[in-house]
Amino acid sequence: MPQLLGTVASSVADKWELTGYLLVAGGGGGGSTGGGPGGGGAGGMLTGTNFTINVSFPYTVSVGAGGPGGTNGSDTTVFGLTAIGGGKGSSGETGGNGGSGGGGGWSAGSGAGPGSGTSGQGYGGGSAAGQITVSAAGGGGGGAGGPGGNAAGIYSRGEGGSPATWEGNSYAGGAAGGSNGGTGTYQGTGYGGGGAATYANGTGGIIAFKYPDNKSITVGSGLTSNTTTSGGYKITYITQGTGTVTFN
Repeated sequence: MPQLLGTVASSVADKWELTGYLLVAGGGGGGSTGGGPGGGGAGGMLTGTNFTINVSFPYTVSVGAGGPGGTNGSDTTVFGLTAIGGGKGSSGETGGNGGSGGGGGWSAGSGAGPGSGTSGQGYGGGSAAGQITVSAAGGGGGGAGGPGGNAAGIYSRGEGGSPATWEGNSYAGGAAGGSNGGTGTYQGTGYGGGGAATYANGTGGIIAFKYPDNKSITVGSGLTSNTTTSGGYKITYITQGTGTVTFN
């Protein structure tokens, strides 16, 4: 079981176990070219179960923002764990490395390769296709559930890599590349931004804690959160910001 940051002296017996946790980093921004821009890679995704925490100890958390077009997403952190921001989609340069890699792009008659994902967090992006003229299609950004698709031709973009699921919801999917200067698609938490004629932003990440419904969490200022209750458990979702959480 991982060692938690901020562990207090062993004489303090007030501990309990989180049933599960989720970290998703911000998705990478999509590329932008006159030809085939790459789709942004998904933010890295980490999950775990039966994680021991200290009661009444303020744990620092930070939820990564989505990357503006052409930039990587930001990291999400808690408990000394880091989900890495998604890689940017190519705008003619190599796609960004990240939690999942950005898709390769095509610009000015030449192509650039995709970015790589991080083992245990996501997959690499897909490759672009093009010709000497502006006509081209970008590769898809990688996702937490699979790699980005390769462009199949100058009018057939690479689709975004598949997301992964946690507690019945999908997170961290890659964005599609752009086709012949058109816009790729993206949606959802921690997704990459679609390759586009104008840069598309990645989406922000999330942190979630699942725990017995007879326990509680105090979420500090600077954080945006909501809590659901079902089947004897609560799940607290933190969707934005940097601050502290305390388990009670």
